[in-house]
Amino acid sequence: MAKYGFLGSAFDPITTGHLNTIQEILERKGFDKIFLMPSNNHRKDKDMHVSDEHRVNMLRLAIEGHSKFEIEDIELHQPPWDIQTYNTMRKLREMEKYKGHDLYFLMGADLLRDIASGEKWSHKEDLLKENKFVVIRRENIDMHEIIAKDKLLRKYEEHFDFIYWQVDNNISSSYIRDEFEIGHHPKFYMPEKVYKYIEEHQLYGFVPEKD
Repeated sequence: MAKYGFLGSAFDPITTGHLNTIQEILERKGFDKIFLMPSNNHRKDKDMHVSDEHRVNMLRLAIEGHSKFEIEDIELHQPPWDIQTYNTMRKLREMEKYKGHDLYFLMGADLLRDIASGEKWSHKEDLLKENKFVVIRRENIDMHEIIAKDKLLRKYEEHFDFIYWQVDNNISSSYIRDEFEIGHHPKFYMPEKVYKYIEEHQLYGFVPEKD
């Protein structure tokens, strides 16, 4: 039985922060593979800045040559009204390639806080009951306190694992987009191949560098 992790995100664009995160989780939590799940462009709760095609192409370039990282595009083929974490994880467990394996949903501590608040999370108890999670530390968020204060999270506390590392990784896709928008060139915040792709396709308001 393999141990698989699933990280959902817009990846708009993918950053070195995403890659550092999945590498840490892979090695420190003993995963056999980690699957990156890009969000559907038609989700009501997310505002994408480039097409699904561009984001998937950038993901492919970013993980090229890394056999333990794969793309899982299940959400790209679902109608937007059906895209919920509960539904996605249930469908993954039913897929032949994942049957019989140990599946984990990977999320930041900010999402754990959202689950506790009850906002945006459908089938909350079924989600917690049927799945296992790795929660990634976020600055100024006490993951254990969140669980301690929420009845359902306490009930399924054994379904949670936590990952910490010494240096907080604050590279965000939104920061990269903002840098491009103001004419900067944040090439070291993403894999070189991704930067070149953005340059080639003039994404995020890319402005050529001056000689």
